[in-house]
Amino acid sequence: LGNFGSLRMLDATPGTTETATVSGNINFLATAFVGVDGGGANPDRLILNGALASAAGQMIKVGPGELEVAGASDNGVGFVGAPGPWAHGLLVRQGSVFFNKAGALRAIAGGTITVGDGSGGTNPARLILIGSGTDQIGGNLNVDVGLNGQLLLAGATLTESINQLQIFRLGNVAGSVDTGTATLTLNANIFASNAGLT
Repeated sequence: LGNFGSLRMLDATPGTTETATVSGNINFLATAFVGVDGGGANPDRLILNGALASAAGQMIKVGPGELEVAGASDNGVGFVGAPGPWAHGLLVRQGSVFFNKAGALRAIAGGTITVGDGSGGTNPARLILIGSGTDQIGGNLNVDVGLNGQLLLAGATLTESINQLQIFRLGNVAGSVDTGTATLTLNANIFASNAGLT
């Protein structure tokens, strides 16, 4: 992956689920790798409850563990000393990212959400909406689901809206979207795109 994370949760006790919570604001000045090392059957989870800011680059989730974006207010908002809100997108390269928001609260303010980096495999990169919120992504963000990506609406999520949805495929391998019993509303087009020659 090339980077273990500018913010990284180490796996102190392999094979045991561990959780760490950051409640304060986080200022990512540029492209930021966020790593959670512990994966497998008992994955570790890093929970971010505060405001998240970005300057000119997306957040990139690495490592087999889990990252949860939660808290009682919007995460993608500016704050004193921050260059701007978290509005430059998210790439889930490995492991799982959970959006756990309530009501009309949003986890991210802008940019494209990309789930999977196209490396194939059986969905090792996931974005899972588990909160009861109805607008965790917001209807103006595009979502790309790569070859090794999976977008799931689960837990308390009953409805969500996004802008454009693009699902990539290569031969018989493709990204996947599973809404379960929830409703996913698209405000723009859906595309099935080749990730390369087939």
